[in-house]
Amino acid sequence: MQETTEDNEQTTPSVTNAEFEAIPEVVRSPYANYCFISNKGLLTFQILPPDETLAQLIQFFDALPESLKADILPLLEQFFATSALLPIEQFELEVQQWFEQLSQLNKAQIRKASIWFSRYCFNPEKTMTEVMAIIEPEPLIINHPQETSGEEITKVSSTRVTQQRPTQTNTSKNQKIVSTAKFHPLTLPIAWLIFTLIVIAFAIGSFDSAKITAAACKNTTGKLEYCKLAVKLVGEVTFQQASQHYNRPMPINIREESLHNCEVRANIYAGKSLRDSVNKNIIVLSSYQEEILPGISIVDVKQTNFKQPGVVRTGCVLVNTGKHAAILGSDIIPTNWPNQPFEGKPISQESFRKTLGIFNILLALGAGTLFNAIGIYLASVWGLGIRVNSLETIYKAAFFLGILETMIGLFPIFGLFAKIALETLALGLIGLVVKDFHVQWSEGSKIVAAGTITIIAVSYALKIMLFSMMAALVH
Repeated sequence: MQETTEDNEQTTPSVTNAEFEAIPEVVRSPYANYCFISNKGLLTFQILPPDETLAQLIQFFDALPESLKADILPLLEQFFATSALLPIEQFELEVQQWFEQLSQLNKAQIRKASIWFSRYCFNPEKTMTEVMAIIEPEPLIINHPQETSGEEITKVSSTRVTQQRPTQTNTSKNQKIVSTAKFHPLTLPIAWLIFTLIVIAFAIGSFDSAKITAAACKNTTGKLEYCKLAVKLVGEVTFQQASQHYNRPMPINIREESLHNCEVRANIYAGKSLRDSVNKNIIVLSSYQEEILPGISIVDVKQTNFKQPGVVRTGCVLVNTGKHAAILGSDIIPTNWPNQPFEGKPISQESFRKTLGIFNILLALGAGTLFNAIGIYLASVWGLGIRVNSLETIYKAAFFLGILETMIGLFPIFGLFAKIALETLALGLIGLVVKDFHVQWSEGSKIVAAGTITIIAVSYALKIMLFSMMAALVH
């Protein structure tokens, strides 16, 4: 059989329509009516085999149901004629991705694809034999005959010298067993997502305010509700540190001083000036003091509201420094406490530092990557200059984006436009590294910028939600 290439079609002997119809193979093919090339001689002449990418595209098509092939072939005919892809929304996602891969071929590759799909329609069985030789080449066979005269004669018999995975059942010391196990492409991103959610859930569960307060008050010598109130007034960390440093019981004079100090603070909260609050002629409505741990006491004072009708109730936590009583923390508490719980300030400096630390740990353990992945997914679905083919690709791109964002954060950036520009540049670099991740610059800078803004906005919003949740739990 004559050997030629698809590039020298002009020198390939043409086959007339009559000769073509007379070929018996046509009868055996249900797709013989489809031919995407003008020179039908290329259907039977020996030509160069397809590359691996094209072979995989043909293999995918061959595995489709017959009814689906019948729907796709007219679109292929239109595509090879005009290089324009018709609407493919009616097909499943895998078929749409197959069409997209086909449309990404260059002009020479599309030309070669038209030839090989035509050969497939002419004779599917023969074409698939040639295609599978590319995808699954024949192994290299080495025969070791018995030694006859001290020399080992090795005969190599193979029409193709191609590296093949070892499939031997017997192995020697010098042979390596190569694993042929295959993992689903979604295994990595799904595992990463589950791990991230578990870490976030664990962090949320570990900062149960009630459990932390109960642990801090397990050794209290006073009423448990007053100890819990003291923890709320000063914070868990401050309370635990105070219990370690101020552990000498309060003598009577220190107790009296602590009571007076809290009454002065109650007068200030009730509306008196600092000068008037120390006036001993101002009598509080009631006061109660209790030593909740050695060296730590809480004072509960009720005073008339001097600015408007009502009562102001004040709670103070005081410690014995050895020389005098010092107020560790104080605040206005509900007048009907403990029936109405004391919530405390929105967020203290101590709680903020703790929340920020937890937040940064969660971002480092995968929450930041998850948020970037959600942003990339939405930008891709909305057609904002980002195109991806799989969830695995999204996670890879999100991972690299997190690394680049960390590097960008090391430099002072002023203004939103500068951040958008650098983030867009980062996405472009990721497109060079991550396969199947494409920034569609051809759609225009405004569309690409909109996709970048979407990723930034989604990630920022989710980070705020996570920080708020952590702050509420830590507080």
